[in-house]
Amino acid sequence: MTGNRKGTILIASLWILAILSILAMGIGFRISVEARLAKYNIDRMKALYLADAGLYKTMQLLAKKNPGPGYDTIRECGIVLRDNINPDLGPEKIFTNVRLGEGRFTVAYNNYPGPSDEERRININTAADNVILNLLNSTVSTALDPSKASANQEIARSILAWTKTGDDPDDSYYDQFGYERKKGKYSAPEELLLVKGVTPEVFNSIKDYVTIYGDRVNINTASDKVLTALGLDAATAAQIIRYRNGPDGIQGTKDDSCLTDADIAHIDNVLLRPASANEAVIISGLKTKSSFFRVESTGVVDKTKVAKKITAIIQKDQGKSILKSYREY
Repeated sequence: MTGNRKGTILIASLWILAILSILAMGIGFRISVEARLAKYNIDRMKALYLADAGLYKTMQLLAKKNPGPGYDTIRECGIVLRDNINPDLGPEKIFTNVRLGEGRFTVAYNNYPGPSDEERRININTAADNVILNLLNSTVSTALDPSKASANQEIARSILAWTKTGDDPDDSYYDQFGYERKKGKYSAPEELLLVKGVTPEVFNSIKDYVTIYGDRVNINTASDKVLTALGLDAATAAQIIRYRNGPDGIQGTKDDSCLTDADIAHIDNVLLRPASANEAVIISGLKTKSSFFRVESTGVVDKTKVAKKITAIIQKDQGKSILKSYREY
């Protein structure tokens, strides 16, 4: 009996040890996971602070009291880079992989270092009726599906009707979703997704060409799609962009040309031909210097590669940088 009792105690002890070992492993695993999560959250916070550093550096440069040349371009967007002491100074050195503490930040938009102006886009709160339709026709492909051409007309009408007071045929459409037509200005481009007919596909096609900031479009930074949406024909838009790209034909490099107010007044010299009456009217309504700038700053922690991105809109006003919007990603 004594031997059996000892054997039972031994087996019971082994079971207890096994259970305790499993519990210890579980607790250890949980602590390990929580430690990794804590480290990840700390690195996310570090990455966010790095991204913020990129934003504040850009805001400081935008606020720098330097009258500059009186125009903004894709390369020198809101920030004067010309420097007789350091002629090689460029946005690549100022905004790309700037080291700080345990990581780095980069400020860039569409592979171009530095901020980008909002005035390269079309303000959906002030755009003329035909401009929205032209933009839809140039960005939402109608070649494979001709029915989209008539659909674009209805979408353009709904986009414009969203801000208008009074009754509208779209009102009953919004009732089924539990919200009303705004009857006021857009607060963000993403608000377009609430508009009848603006599917994610349509929004993704036009999102890079619309804004809620600025009064007129900057002729030095606007894309061909924006210029044609304003009413210029494709050949004229291409001619303006070729002029802007300079001798090397590449956008955003040191040899870029830019249009001044004098060039707009004598646009024939830029187009190398007489401008039509329609072209002259459209171009005279454009500008060369911007006031609102988009800052997309990404912070990265070196060791873990954890990254955070922020997008902010900054208004440049009389030597001040005013934060208009801020988002974290």
